Amino acid sequence: MGAAPERIELLFTFDREHRLARIEETFHRPLGKQDAPEQSLPSHVRGCIDGALANGTPITFAYMDEIGRPSLSLRGSVHVLGDLELAMWLRPSDHSAPALARNPYVSLLYRDNQTRTTLAIRGRAQVITDQDFRDRVYRQIPEVEQSHDPARQGKAVLVEVDEVSGSSPKGPVQVRRATQ
Repeated sequence: MGAAPERIELLFTFDREHRLARIEETFHRPLGKQDAPEQSLPSHVRGCIDGALANGTPITFAYMDEIGRPSLSLRGSVHVLGDLELAMWLRPSDHSAPALARNPYVSLLYRDNQTRTTLAIRGRAQVITDQDFRDRVYRQIPEVEQSHDPARQGKAVLVEVDEVSGSSPKGPVQVRRATQ
């Protein structure tokens, strides 16, 4: 059930005349099967991110704009690149690239109401100008996103994931990059 409780207990208390006096609710959340955070994106998390646009849940991307204001936008091109790496394509009209050069810290949010899956992602983003990397990222974005930039004039972004927290039908999600 995703973020829903695993079990709910209801305690009914009655007065001397057998009228309902009080109802107490206790929510029991799943504890999860892991004691420590994982150090790579689990397969079900990868599937959520890679299938986000196709299932109607584009990822929300948060960054600080060039003058330090928080900025949000929906991104259909976010996809998993490696164990703790995401990539996305910025369209030519996108203004976030200069802001990322100034402040690389970003957050991304995935929310699927149907499966009650929520993933909050924190990381550091940078524009990568290497042509092989650009080609790889462009090839991996959905075709509908490619159609917005057929001349490939946009920019490829690498997001190094520092942590992911949230929940899914498989239980709590907790991923953290190992400190070095």
